[in-house]
Amino acid sequence: MLWLNLTHNISLMKKLLLLVFFLPAFSAISQWEDITPMPAGEYNKITTDSDETLWMTGKNLIMHSQDLGQSWTTIPLDNIRIVELQFINDSLTHFYSYSAIYKSADSGQSFIDTITYPPGCSGVYFLNESTGFVFGYNIIYKTDDGGMTFDTVWYYTQFEYLYSAVKSMMFINDSVGFCCGWARDNIGGAHLRGFIMKTVNQGETWALAYYPPYWSGWFNDIQHLPGNVDYIYCFDDEGRIYYSTNQGETWSVNSSLYQQHFFTMKNLFMINEDSAFAVLCTSPNYLVDTMMIYEIRFSDDNFASWYIQLRDTITWQDPQFVLEPFQSMIFLNDSTGFIAGDFLLFKTTNGGGYNPYVVISEQNQKNHSDIRVYPNPTTGFTSAEIRPRPESHVPIISIFALNI
Repeated sequence: MLWLNLTHNISLMKKLLLLVFFLPAFSAISQWEDITPMPAGEYNKITTDSDETLWMTGKNLIMHSQDLGQSWTTIPLDNIRIVELQFINDSLTHFYSYSAIYKSADSGQSFIDTITYPPGCSGVYFLNESTGFVFGYNIIYKTDDGGMTFDTVWYYTQFEYLYSAVKSMMFINDSVGFCCGWARDNIGGAHLRGFIMKTVNQGETWALAYYPPYWSGWFNDIQHLPGNVDYIYCFDDEGRIYYSTNQGETWSVNSSLYQQHFFTMKNLFMINEDSAFAVLCTSPNYLVDTMMIYEIRFSDDNFASWYIQLRDTITWQDPQFVLEPFQSMIFLNDSTGFIAGDFLLFKTTNGGGYNPYVVISEQNQKNHSDIRVYPNPTTGFTSAEIRPRPESHVPIISIFALNI
């Protein structure tokens, strides 16, 4: 079998970033299929219930599918954007907008109650029919009567923040929960930093679980691994991944997707401790730009290296139209997953398929798609060997290396 060898003279104190381009185009190889229903809508959330019925919500609609997204039943809404939903029990579903809770006993066909949030809140999480939380800028409220009344359980001055926002919340049992967000403090020039908080008493009090010692991006979407409540993770919009393997007692940070300015990380979904999918896209200036570049990436070695499964562009006509195409990601198993957002729904049934574009570093010695890196401590050279998979029939068209 033909091997291609690339040798690059670099300082051993630096990393080698090797980019390998294959032919044909990325979108032709990747097994992410566009199954966006027509006419397309502005989608916010995709999830599944206990019967593996898919649910998708967004602007003026609730949708569900019983055939893995091949066909959809739509429930139209009147001037309501549903950004999240929770299946509270077998007979009660909560649908959340940016300003209210809509309770339904018939899966969104009708609403039996509507509860408006307290001022400044835009997020909701319920433990059961009675106990829940609303959160947002500077505050967390708790209710024990299904939203009839709310009490303040956390306020930003508790940690001497100048201001803050709680972005996401989840509980791993009836008592222990986590939330994440961002805050601006008065330490070192009033920098913005993400934070993670934890409660062990059903949200009566919240303590700081992790606060980075450096300026970071916004912390988003805190979750636990499927089937493993000990492993907690979230990410910031600059591409860092924060994770704990002991229910938040200690935390690790991985910066393998750290993009600084070019890409914003929009979504992260972990299949297990080694395997994860991430979505990144450029951050357009909506006053002048009409194009966004995006990538779907996959790692199966605990974030050491990432395949780019799909790279493409999205365009729109109105320069002031704010597009959020990657707001939600879910996997039903190792192979079947969905990504949803404004006017977009992608599906894979084989974990994204063959990965045509690989980003690796000299610190990663694991064989990925038959790419191996060999730093030579005696000569100062680093060699990379690339062998395309024989079943892919995909020729290499370009290789280059960067000192970073």
